Amino acid sequence: MKKFYLSFLLLLLTTWAGAQFSGGLGTVASPYQVATVSDLGNVRNYPGSCFIQTQDIDLSAVSNWEPVGGGGTSVKFTGQYNGNGKIISNLTISKPSISDIGLFGHIGEGAASAPVVIRDVHLVNVNVRGAQRTGSLAGCVTGNIYTLIEGCSATGMAGKRSVTGDASAGGLVGSNNGVASSPGGAGNPIISKCYADIDVIYSGVQPAPGQKAEKFGGLTGCNQKGIILDSYARGAVTANKTGSWDVYYAGGLAGCMINRGVIERCYSTGRVNGTGAAGVGGLVGNNTASGGTANGTAVNAYWDTQSSGMSVSAAGKGLTSMQMKLQSSLSGFDFADVWQTDATNGGYPSLRNVPATSYITWNGSVSDNWSNAGNWSPARLPGVRDIVVIPGGCINYPVIYSAITGQLIPEGISIQEGGGLVISPSGILTVQGLFLNDAGTQGLVIAADETGTGSLIHGSGNLNATIGRFVSAAGRVSNGTGWQLLSSPVAAQPVNGSWTPTGSNNDYDFLMLDESRISDCWLNQKDAASNISTFIPGVGYFAAYEQEGVKTFSGVLNTSAVTITGLENTSNSAFSGFHLAGNPFASAINWNTGSWVKTNIPPSSMYLWSSSEGSYQTLVQTGGLIPAMNGFMVYTRGNGTLTIPADARVHGTAPLLKGAADDFILLTARDMEGQTAQPSVIRLDSRATGGFDEDFDAHFLPGFAPMFYSRTWDAFLALNTLPEINEQLCIPFGFMKNSASLFNIELTRSIPGATIYLTDRKTNTVVNLSQLPVYSFLSEDGDDPDRFLIHFSTLGTGELPSGKTLQVITLNGTLLLDGLPAGAEVKLSNLSGQTLRQLKAGVEPSASISTRGLPSGIYLVIVTSDKGFISRKVVL
Repeated sequence: MKKFYLSFLLLLLTTWAGAQFSGGLGTVASPYQVATVSDLGNVRNYPGSCFIQTQDIDLSAVSNWEPVGGGGTSVKFTGQYNGNGKIISNLTISKPSISDIGLFGHIGEGAASAPVVIRDVHLVNVNVRGAQRTGSLAGCVTGNIYTLIEGCSATGMAGKRSVTGDASAGGLVGSNNGVASSPGGAGNPIISKCYADIDVIYSGVQPAPGQKAEKFGGLTGCNQKGIILDSYARGAVTANKTGSWDVYYAGGLAGCMINRGVIERCYSTGRVNGTGAAGVGGLVGNNTASGGTANGTAVNAYWDTQSSGMSVSAAGKGLTSMQMKLQSSLSGFDFADVWQTDATNGGYPSLRNVPATSYITWNGSVSDNWSNAGNWSPARLPGVRDIVVIPGGCINYPVIYSAITGQLIPEGISIQEGGGLVISPSGILTVQGLFLNDAGTQGLVIAADETGTGSLIHGSGNLNATIGRFVSAAGRVSNGTGWQLLSSPVAAQPVNGSWTPTGSNNDYDFLMLDESRISDCWLNQKDAASNISTFIPGVGYFAAYEQEGVKTFSGVLNTSAVTITGLENTSNSAFSGFHLAGNPFASAINWNTGSWVKTNIPPSSMYLWSSSEGSYQTLVQTGGLIPAMNGFMVYTRGNGTLTIPADARVHGTAPLLKGAADDFILLTARDMEGQTAQPSVIRLDSRATGGFDEDFDAHFLPGFAPMFYSRTWDAFLALNTLPEINEQLCIPFGFMKNSASLFNIELTRSIPGATIYLTDRKTNTVVNLSQLPVYSFLSEDGDDPDRFLIHFSTLGTGELPSGKTLQVITLNGTLLLDGLPAGAEVKLSNLSGQTLRQLKAGVEPSASISTRGLPSGIYLVIVTSDKGFISRKVVL
């Protein structure tokens, strides 16, 4: 009988509650329906329930709205309110002596099973007056990661667009703060995809003892221990000092963001007035925490320096009004899915309608596999609209063993204190939105082994991680293989510990290139005078370790573009024009994509080091892919600047071979004793010439392998681009041995249909590499470096079919020829096969060709007759 009465009472209460709304049961599956002013007022009575607004609501008849929660009470709203895109208009509140004032006075913290969400609420025409913590939508938020305000807005016409408060006043939210007493981070409440065009005004009221007149912002007054994502504010902020007391912190978006507040992909344009106030900024007023250890982080955040009247801000980047309206200026903004260019918003970007964000929480009850649905609550895999929460106290913590792609890429990740995430060496993860880690550098580990390192692309600032880099054992004395080009993906990584090992059989060298030195360009970390104590982001290092193993970088992962200036081309330096840069990110980057700045750096002048072959590879071989934590060489003609942009980041380790199969020839000179190898590339491009082309060619850069390079009259080349190949083309190749004596030249890659010959001038040997692609030879100290020729037809030996010897003599700007057959056709061409002079011989065997006006260099004389043809090389 007692059970019957309890059931009846529950039914009675549910029926009574339902009668206060236009429908629904107040659950997630069946939220209470809010269609009238009365319905909206009744939300106060059920602060933990779920609601959906079904009609626009006009509050004109309510002269002084009573907030939902707060407003002088201890009640917090901890339910879910879906505004459903409907409008709430003409909100008026006048409670100048009461704090926590707004449509919602106080919003609290949620849980994994019951997040607190205010979504898709749009206020039009508001005048709100409160004491502390005053906003149009919400006065105060003391939430956690499960507290979300998403897709909401507040706007109004003249005279109906103001929020006035004594402290912590914002156009949308007065105070966005975490419930935890410690500085925020992964537990912060979130404001996402919201905007306000509301004027925020300091009331001028003198603060009570122990309080301050502070924190006024266009979107939120206080964002301490709070998160703002993909949002903007356009209203004016006025916080002038009008009395004897001080006024603090006014910003176009937020007044304050200390205690690890977060702002990502946001902007503000409103006028900011703070006459006599301290801490006034275009975007943020204050971001200086006591001791500096709990400052907030602003990434891809901007303010309009012209419309705001502010040239400074505590965070963010100032842009002109014109720049603010260009997509290219707003780095990190997702104009495909989140943002759009909008003429109705004064030309500034506006927000698209985006599907609702949801939460998914790791429980680890089955295994450590991220891709096992049984490890998640609810029991499914994370998706593109999910904020992933990884709490502490789990049996297992997630490991990403493969690529997370497509619809499985989460919107955001929050690693709570005590939690953890590992990206395995084969793992790939992209996080377009929020990525927070309260578990320290060991809370996020990007692992490595001999197969490689996991890959991460993200946009959040202040993300701590540990990332591994496998280094192989180097043949430091024998052949130079195993050396690595390194770079750091974190700021201020010390060069100590595992980077500077000690003990027997555990030696190392750690070098930095100084191009400005005439000799001894490599500075060794072991020499204290070199002053190499910390990795510099964007700078590469050349290192060798006697023992293989995984070394680690630990700290805040870099997500910002890195610029290197002052790259010079020092005459007579052993490395004239060459500088060692480094990939500063936790993923690969592509030299050919993104917003690189390459001032006075030719597009083909990027080189990667091959640790196994002891030599540098050109852009043609690598396709422009620079692996994570990898150094790379660049060449400049002088006064160079290199900016390595975040939008060049890609996932991948395999070379992206540039061009089709028929556009380059790859020749490799290999040391048969130490197995070092030097590649050299001949590429075809109709825009090139026979000389050095800055846009297409790449200078030769020696390593430990034998030196092997093609030559033009003005340069030694690792990449030689020519307009075409033909039977008249002859390309000189230089060769200089290393410590070995036996070598091969190998045709590693060819152009379909081409017949490629190699002439060894020392041994007078001609080899058809297209038939026998490997040529073996001995080399000794003192050999002439100009030893080889590559050509595409058989070259004559100097004897004409008639038995006469062709003689070619250069004299005072003239080529003198003798031994010509009657009627022979004579051409003088450059090494790319371009005919520069020609004549037809008569019956006499002698003739002459003027060479006046031709630059110094190597040329070919080609004689063709009905008896055959021969070629002779001449030097002018």
